[in-house]
Amino acid sequence: VGQHIAILQYWCRLVVFRCIDRMPCRYKNIKSFSEVEELAYVQDGRLNAFTSLEQTGRVAASLALGTLPMPRLVWNKDSRTEMSIDGIHLSLAGLQRFAASLIVMCTAKLDAIYYGFAPAKISGRRLTDELNNTMPGYSVFSDPVNELNDKAELFLGHIANTPSVYERYVGTAGRGRYMPCVVLTVLLNRFFCKNGSIKVGTASAWLQDTADLIECMVVAMHVTAGQPARGAELTALMYNNNGDGERNLYWVNDTLCVKTLYTKTSNISRRNRYIARFLPPALAEIFLQYYTYIRPMEM
Repeated sequence: VGQHIAILQYWCRLVVFRCIDRMPCRYKNIKSFSEVEELAYVQDGRLNAFTSLEQTGRVAASLALGTLPMPRLVWNKDSRTEMSIDGIHLSLAGLQRFAASLIVMCTAKLDAIYYGFAPAKISGRRLTDELNNTMPGYSVFSDPVNELNDKAELFLGHIANTPSVYERYVGTAGRGRYMPCVVLTVLLNRFFCKNGSIKVGTASAWLQDTADLIECMVVAMHVTAGQPARGAELTALMYNNNGDGERNLYWVNDTLCVKTLYTKTSNISRRNRYIARFLPPALAEIFLQYYTYIRPMEM
């Protein structure tokens, strides 16, 4: 049965290519069927029953929309430490330098957001994380033993007590646009709304800086935490338990563990498998700092 399904898959993909070839030119970025390089993909690999038929749809969409295929990686057989990705030379040493530079970049972005605030190192403490605790709202950041839940007030206190920073965000009604205090959280009201309102432009710029930090953190995690995650694993990462399911961040062996669920055969087995990735200590500290001091201000 498996071999018959494999043959059916092959012919389904071949039919898809034929149909695309007959489409009007405005719907495709190929000149003729003979010039379709992706045609080799229908013959690549070992055909078996576990190859998903959904790949036919992906190949069709790739051709019709003109999207690029996955990069092709070729190892240097002589050195075993160099490779090329679609013809671009790359070495393992270069990847190591890139990973280290990402962590340095994330640290610099975090320092810029802090405005001189210098909190104590969090990862140097003995943190408690009940790995089997599935109660909504629980995480390593909310565990009362760790005393991280109200640390954001220290950062806000630093801003409120630093005139050069405070005046950038708070002012009285007058020139410029201001955000009414009623739309802020209780935490921000306490520090920013005694004598004025939040300046919209400055606050928006700060939030954009935090978004840039998050992007840098995700890229660094993708590169340094072991096998790079698939897109389906990164669609939603939760740092605490909620009604949608269990969290993805855990404190294990003195570093952060990112736990995701994924398996290619989930549509057959009806179950997923756990995939655990561990962050380097320096990157784990950045994650801890962000979720302890920055994230409460964004919510």
